[in-house]
Amino acid sequence: MSREIRDLESLEKSITSGGKLESSQYSAGKSNITGTLRALNLKEKIKDRLFTRNTQLSELNAKTSYFSLDNSSFLISEEEILSYLKVKEGDLIKSYSDELIGNSPYLKYAEVNTEKAVAEAKKEEILHYPETEVFISYMQRRRKPFLLDSGPLNVSVMDNPEFSGDLWSAGITLRIPVWSLGKSGELNRANLLKVNRMQLEKRKQTYLLETELKTSIQAWMGNKQRVENFQTSLLPTLSRSITTSASAYTKGDISLVDTYQFLNESIEMKATFHEVNLNRWLSLLKVLEITNSILPEENNHEK
Repeated sequence: MSREIRDLESLEKSITSGGKLESSQYSAGKSNITGTLRALNLKEKIKDRLFTRNTQLSELNAKTSYFSLDNSSFLISEEEILSYLKVKEGDLIKSYSDELIGNSPYLKYAEVNTEKAVAEAKKEEILHYPETEVFISYMQRRRKPFLLDSGPLNVSVMDNPEFSGDLWSAGITLRIPVWSLGKSGELNRANLLKVNRMQLEKRKQTYLLETELKTSIQAWMGNKQRVENFQTSLLPTLSRSITTSASAYTKGDISLVDTYQFLNESIEMKATFHEVNLNRWLSLLKVLEITNSILPEENNHEK
């Protein structure tokens, strides 16, 4: 957008100079008023486009002002962004495959939700199983004679062999959740429906991502080809036409109106070029977002 603004400002200066020249020639009776009016209309058209682009740029700066609160070395210039995107574009051309969609954070999130639903279903099912507990207890008892005991209780009988020896016990405890056991089937069906819904959501998310990725790929490739056509053919041809028309005007072969016609086409052509180039980078960013490739893994972007 900044480049388009610079182009429009440069073109506005050229139109202003040409308009003054046309006005002087009209005052001298060497040309009609058509050229002067055409110059004024074209100048106003450029001015309106400049207002529009400056407003859009101001809105963009306002939206991103949060990231510039810290006037540190972390601010990234437009040239650095474009340079980085060109590198990512080259890497994408070399290593693109349909398997890259597996890196999508949206797809990974859907996979995690599916795995979580399966784990919760198994957990709920296990909680309704009967609980079995096996226990063994053993206590070694030391012999202690009570022959001298003369109290109210006669514990000397415990000295008999049949009451002496170690103590031990063993058993099995079985706990059955009777209250919720009848609802286990209903709960299992609910969990199964939840798992199926998560799996369906994952397939739906995969389909949407694949469709969006293919659309973004086609948009990126189409805009990239258009940018190359602009740079190699359309813009050079238009530039030569403007130069030729200006030379023909100085020789008196054509009127200034014809020259302004080429300038008007130049405005439209450059505006279209900047818009197509912007769409190219936006489409590329969308592809990188879907494939989770905007930044390198393991913080390599900090190196």
